[in-house]
Amino acid sequence: MPQIDNRASATGSAPLDLDATLMQAMRVAGSDQKNQAIVLGADGTMQVHSLPNRQLPDRWTHFKAAFVRVPLIGRLSSVQQAAHLVDAVNFRNSFRCALAQRFGSELADTFVPRADGEQKVTLSPRKIIKVVNSAKLALDAIKRQNITAIRTGDADSPPPLDQDAAGRYACMLGMARHADFFQKHLAFSEPRKLLDSAETTLRRMSRQPGSASGAPGFAALPPTFEKVLASYEKQIEYAPAGQRQQIAARCLDALENLATIAAVHDEQASGSSHGAAPLDPRDMSIVSQLCVHATGPDTTRLPEQTVKQAWHDLNETRQKLHAEMPDLSEEALTSVLHEVTSGNTSISPQALHQMARERIIVNEVKRMFDPQDAESTLWNAVMLAAQDHPAANGAPPTALIPTIAKEMILDLEFRAPSLHEHLGCEDHLPTIIAKAREKFIENTTAAVVGHLDALHEIETSTELTPAQKEVFRRYAQGTETRRPRRLDPVQVRQFTAIGNTLARNVTSLRDPAALFDAMVENRAVFDNGVGEILRHAETMWISRSLDGVDSEEQLTEICTHLGRAKLALPPVPGKQPEAGEPRPSSSSPTRANSRKFFTDGASLETLKALGEIGGAQLLTARGQQESKTAMRQFMHACNQSPWMSVAKLAMMLSDILRMSGLPIEDEAPGTPQPTLNRAPPDLLVRTFAHPSGKPDEEGQLDERGVLVGSPHAALVARDFTPHGVLNPERHAAKLEQARADGGDRMPAALNRALVGADVIVQGHRLTPFPASSVDGLGNEPSIAAYERFLGTVPPEVGAAINTCISSNAMRDFVGDVNAAAFNPPVAMTNPRGSHEIWQDKDGSWLVRSTHVSSPIAQGGKPIHTDGVVLYTLTHRITPAQDGGDARIELSDSDVVFAF
Repeated sequence: MPQIDNRASATGSAPLDLDATLMQAMRVAGSDQKNQAIVLGADGTMQVHSLPNRQLPDRWTHFKAAFVRVPLIGRLSSVQQAAHLVDAVNFRNSFRCALAQRFGSELADTFVPRADGEQKVTLSPRKIIKVVNSAKLALDAIKRQNITAIRTGDADSPPPLDQDAAGRYACMLGMARHADFFQKHLAFSEPRKLLDSAETTLRRMSRQPGSASGAPGFAALPPTFEKVLASYEKQIEYAPAGQRQQIAARCLDALENLATIAAVHDEQASGSSHGAAPLDPRDMSIVSQLCVHATGPDTTRLPEQTVKQAWHDLNETRQKLHAEMPDLSEEALTSVLHEVTSGNTSISPQALHQMARERIIVNEVKRMFDPQDAESTLWNAVMLAAQDHPAANGAPPTALIPTIAKEMILDLEFRAPSLHEHLGCEDHLPTIIAKAREKFIENTTAAVVGHLDALHEIETSTELTPAQKEVFRRYAQGTETRRPRRLDPVQVRQFTAIGNTLARNVTSLRDPAALFDAMVENRAVFDNGVGEILRHAETMWISRSLDGVDSEEQLTEICTHLGRAKLALPPVPGKQPEAGEPRPSSSSPTRANSRKFFTDGASLETLKALGEIGGAQLLTARGQQESKTAMRQFMHACNQSPWMSVAKLAMMLSDILRMSGLPIEDEAPGTPQPTLNRAPPDLLVRTFAHPSGKPDEEGQLDERGVLVGSPHAALVARDFTPHGVLNPERHAAKLEQARADGGDRMPAALNRALVGADVIVQGHRLTPFPASSVDGLGNEPSIAAYERFLGTVPPEVGAAINTCISSNAMRDFVGDVNAAAFNPPVAMTNPRGSHEIWQDKDGSWLVRSTHVSSPIAQGGKPIHTDGVVLYTLTHRITPAQDGGDARIELSDSDVVFAF
């Protein structure tokens, strides 16, 4: 049994976590057990034992305690009680150490005195609670007594100094000088010494040294002196005990710096022919930031020469700005300088001058284009632009004025640093402001006319449905909770195109791979449309308001509602957010967790309506379940993808579903969670293989093709490289070999392919039927559909396609990859595959063969994962130009270890 000297001082043992000890004591304090003593178990939890003897253990007790772990003897009650008593005393000493660290050694000795042979030396839970609470009260009393002693002094001191500058400064001085200020009473003469030191220092800091006897008050000290002092007092009040002395020292440095800044100002002002100017706290803040930039953030006391240079830089900046803008008042200039430095800790003279110039420009344009001022330039420009427009109907769009002003000022904030270049004028403030006024009038006119043109186009359109027109009206008019939105003809055309694309692709809900392709098209159309909208908005200097995450969500929302309106879907039960109504914030659970999927309830009616548009199969219970499963698989695969562009597709579908009234929530109880080893291979190849056409895209795959962060990454050989395994001689489909074994002809080619994979022809999936076998019995429906497809392509192309889907190239590729990547070999389960056939834009045909399987064991050790290894080979078939055979070439391959 380990022993600790029972007579050790309060700081002679390893301390406990005092807060955790107090919480555990409160949990066990309700026991009625008598003679309680606390010990700590091996796991650090508090244990309470009843001990008849609770006095300091002697050597005989220590001797018996040593046998507690000896078999049989350790079960004797006397041995166990001896061990508990030793542990209880050890706990007491550790508790005393923790108490001393928190409250000081004096209080620790007061409440948990050193043990002797007569007194009880164990601690009960109630004793611990009482000691800690008493120590807190005593500590607070010491703090109050020390502060009172400083502020009131001894019997010979002047009247109390409560709330006086000298008293509060002396307290801060005491905290900085004495580490145990809050734990120990000050010596009898110490308060007077601190007060004398504080008075001497404050008289030196005072801006009116000869105005009064004694210590000066806050009014005679530099501006913000009391504010800074109060700020540090607040920090000390809530800071841990070990940090208070450092905070007090920083406070004294900050107050000294204030005094130096004020003294330099007064010295310069006294030597000026204009007389002493009042010291503005805002100027002091700017000078402090200039000093920090010059000396660095780690400087505690500012050198006087540095402060003089900072005042010089500030005055020089004022003079430069006055030279450019002579009509700008001193107060306006001070406000501008304070505005650009507010919240900063450091700034250079050059940055101060440049930022002030930019802020002057922005403020002047804001004044001229104030949406609240009916006499402003903005209002006049809107009135003139709408004066003769037929869509205005004699009523200018005044509700749109705040929106236009906000969009233009937001863009101006970004252009301000180089505004003269955008305007093509000299870099002179009055010239820039005059040119900016002309440009903003021009832009306002273009924005208003474009908005009215868009409204006219909407109302006279023969392509928009009545429901789509209503969506645009709500978007433009706004609601009580959302401001009206500006439209233009480019927005109308692009929003409509995106909405119509979303509506057309709604029929892809049953198949996750088809859903992926549809979402790729949706994303591409959306990005292209938004790009056109931004390029047009840039001509009016209002593109910034449409560029951002929140703006993208708003654009997705109106496009989604236009898609629903195109399909004429009925309202979903319950209130759904329409365009112009508030939506859940981007930080809400429905948006933040895109791995949750919609369930029954409100989604049922929408699914039925989608079924009427997309085919009768969606109306059946099986069709609805397939749609839900497809979306869950799509979401899961996209969210697990290593590619950000793929993950964005899940985010977009999540937004579309939510905005369509399909709540994204947890699945119904008992619904199996989507996993990669259940997802279709043609979906996984889209979400995990490298995105086609984006070779430089950064993703979360290492050079081996292993998903970053995989718990089983070490199973793949360090020197494995996917392309190092590829061998066209073994892994490319050969037409001559297919001719030899009949793989180029039907039905042998399709029957071989369907044994381990689905065949997907131009988006149509062919699968083996339940009665199917290796000899092809029962595959007649798929064979018939496939032969209809072959009838649409030249015979040599059909033979090449048959060769690709029936060859052993994938089998050899999987075997070679596994042999190179795994040592010892990894056993696989649940193998499955797909062959996708489609025609490229150049007229050639592509056959992408994908195989996935799940690792289950290596070297006899099980691998617990629901991930997969994905293998893919893509062949390109080029039709013959001279009537010969079509050319087959292996154009791409990939391997991804996602487990």
